Amino acid sequence: GTIGITLFSLFGTEYYPWQVDPTFNDWIYLVILGVVCTAYAFVVSVNVMRELSPFTVSISINMEPVYSILLALLFFGDDERMSLGFYGGALLILSTILANAWLKKRLRTKRANALQHSPN
Repeated sequence: GTIGITLFSLFGTEYYPWQVDPTFNDWIYLVILGVVCTAYAFVVSVNVMRELSPFTVSISINMEPVYSILLALLFFGDDERMSLGFYGGALLILSTILANAWLKKRLRTKRANALQHSPN
């Protein structure tokens, strides 16, 4: 995306309103966002996967839109209304998380019972 937009900006002959000349402060903020919010977050997520399963990490990441919209509801109140599709999607994600936890617990219980009743 960056290469495409850069080439388009360099060789495009028309001026578009979205084209801006970043100031020094803009570059500082972009570097901070790139390093902290992208690179550091990626390194931390890799370290988290040493403790949690990839599925758990993936579900947590996929919950971010739900967290964001719930925070918007908290801050903006009734001005922030979501469609029925959003609530259906949120319910699907939440039910997947709960089903995952239930299945893992059930599997652990079965393994523990099998170990107790197996002849050694």
